[in-house]
Amino acid sequence: MAALTAEEKQFLRSLVRRELQETQQDERDFAVFLSNSPVLSSLMEEHDRSLPFLASQERYIRFLKDLARKLT
Repeated sequence: MAALTAEEKQFLRSLVRRELQETQQDERDFAVFLSNSPVLSSLMEEHDRSLPFLASQERYIRFLKDLARKLT
């Protein structure tokens, strides 16, 4: 797999930060949050909820923080 360019990393960092902010600010039920997100709901359908970071809001936030750290 090819390494990401600086421009790609910058773009992904921005997306991850925004998603992290929205997830931490959203006080609704996590299941509602997932179903309202086109990307996350498609992941749930494709992988039948087998992705560990979709199991809870805490895991999702931890996943986003780890991903943001890897993109720096």
